[in-house]
Amino acid sequence: MTEAHSKKILDRIHEEHIVPDPLWKHLLSKYARWLPPVLLALLAAVAFSAGLAFFRDVDWQMPAQAKDRMFIDMIQGISLFWVALLGVFLGLAFYGFRKTEKGYRLNPRVVFLSGALAVALIGVLFLFLRIGEIVEREAGARLPSYESREERNELLWSRPDEGMLSGSVSAANDTVVMITDFSGTTWQVKLDPKTKLDPKTDFRKGEEIKIIGKRDHSSEFSAQEIAPWHRNGPKKGETDTEEVIPPGDE
Repeated sequence: MTEAHSKKILDRIHEEHIVPDPLWKHLLSKYARWLPPVLLALLAAVAFSAGLAFFRDVDWQMPAQAKDRMFIDMIQGISLFWVALLGVFLGLAFYGFRKTEKGYRLNPRVVFLSGALAVALIGVLFLFLRIGEIVEREAGARLPSYESREERNELLWSRPDEGMLSGSVSAANDTVVMITDFSGTTWQVKLDPKTKLDPKTDFRKGEEIKIIGKRDHSSEFSAQEIAPWHRNGPKKGETDTEEVIPPGDE
């Protein structure tokens, strides 16, 4: 560059009062490009965590009972809703990272696999923090088209002809438990000495239970196994004030 050309540039800078951008503005512009892919990666981790929460609460006792439907029901334990969201957010995060200052220089396969691993690890952390569970539950409450894990389990355990029944206890004695299923139908569930009872099943009035057995008549069912609807039993405080109906007191 000649001296005359340099002087011409300097004169123009002075005439137009051109000043360099402050360092903070340059840094902000530089790192702002990272914000979209980072946020999208976090959303992917939330979707992964919610999908894990959905899958974790799948009742594997049910597909083990319905062996002819086992593969179908295991696949139904994976929510396509969360899988789709995970794929969308992860793909957009990968695309956004590739648009950063140095992202295009890196090996795309390494970038994608590293990002997927990071999303999975953060998703597991969110699961332990119960973020995935909260998001999954809120999706079930707020999205009309979303089928929550609770609704899925209700459908899977409402197959009396296939030996699976569930509902809320209304009365019980040492030979019969009366329940109302999730559709409002009343059932007489017969017990015998061979019926296996989960230790946490105490037949409190209003407790939800699930039953494996055989349908005898239109509203009668012979129980082979009975367990609480929720694997960990009723939540503390939910049934503390309910009347207990021990077997033999009806």
